[in-house]
Amino acid sequence: MGTKWIFIAILAVLAFLRVSQPTFFKRWVSADFEGISEHPLQLSTHIFLWASMGVFGAISLYYAGYQADPLLLTAIPFLLFLRFSSSFLLFHLLKEDGHRVQWKFGPMTALLSLWYALTSVVLLILSLTSDLSESIKLYLFLSFHVIGMLYFAIKQPGFVVFKTIGTRVYAILYLCALELAPLVIAVQ
Repeated sequence: MGTKWIFIAILAVLAFLRVSQPTFFKRWVSADFEGISEHPLQLSTHIFLWASMGVFGAISLYYAGYQADPLLLTAIPFLLFLRFSSSFLLFHLLKEDGHRVQWKFGPMTALLSLWYALTSVVLLILSLTSDLSESIKLYLFLSFHVIGMLYFAIKQPGFVVFKTIGTRVYAILYLCALELAPLVIAVQ
């Protein structure tokens, strides 16, 4: 997997999104997530966002030091699906009686797709312009992943309804521990 093909993959994902969903692309690139959440996303856009997370995640993992493998395309979407599922489960386990929340996966999926696009571009630029060791690239990827995870946990609609800050922090820390444990084991 050469740099030329990585550029082609990034541009192909962006071009397909631009052609198929021009309004969404404008809001996505400008990070206008309130505009994205105003109208529901089509199923094809959801599928494309998950596929783009796979492509951008695989590029990020490749530059973080992992060997090019078709399974890299499924690693990040699988991890993020577990994040969505565990946050949904945590909400139902820790919610107070009488609370309902409307789960909108569109804005969070769009945010995570944009975040992994940014991560892959930053790692690509750093790999081309400087001579970073594999461990620094891996820790850079993990730091981007943790920042995205914390933002997800803060903005997740299920965690916003907790009345006490202690319950909210507990839910966020539990979610972080569930996700970081496999990553730390993989790094070791």
